[in-house]
Amino acid sequence: DSPVRIAPGSKNLTLTRKLDKEGIDGPSSVYVNIICDRRRTTVPGFEIPVSIRVTDVNDNAPRFINAPYILNISEVTVVGTRVLQAVKTVDADQQGPFSTVQYSVLPGPNSDYFVFINELEGTIVLRKPLDYEALSNFTIGIRAQDQGNPPQYSDTQVHVNVIDADDQNPKFVDERYSAIVPDQSTQGTRL
Repeated sequence: DSPVRIAPGSKNLTLTRKLDKEGIDGPSSVYVNIICDRRRTTVPGFEIPVSIRVTDVNDNAPRFINAPYILNISEVTVVGTRVLQAVKTVDADQQGPFSTVQYSVLPGPNSDYFVFINELEGTIVLRKPLDYEALSNFTIGIRAQDQGNPPQYSDTQVHVNVIDADDQNPKFVDERYSAIVPDQSTQGTRL
């Protein structure tokens, strides 16, 4: 079942099915021998070996592993802290620009809370302070995009759960308190 054929009386080699550099959607290379018969002569025919090398095209988008992501983060986490280091993708294209992935936080509500530390690394850092009382959970979108022209990309979500922490100062009920302490009071006397 060869992926190429020659129509009788033709000199054209034609594909009969798709070829694929990664070998996913078809063979990544083809080797055939073409037998040439000489008609109306006693000279024997000959074989021509043909090798077809498939070059890569950007036909695969990066795929997130273990997505969507869930992030549980305390509201007292310091800005600049690495909060998610497990963002990973795979791209089935051959090694090179078609499989080199850049990460970004997609524009949208609350996207300004996070940023990738480096666009080529899947580590997200906290960019601005969180406040459980103002926003206890939200979702941001992230993108993985390869370097093809045009690029291929995939999007997924990070679900953020802000964990409440003791970040509120205590308050007195009244503005002033006063007490009279007798001279003979000992330690532990109730006022």
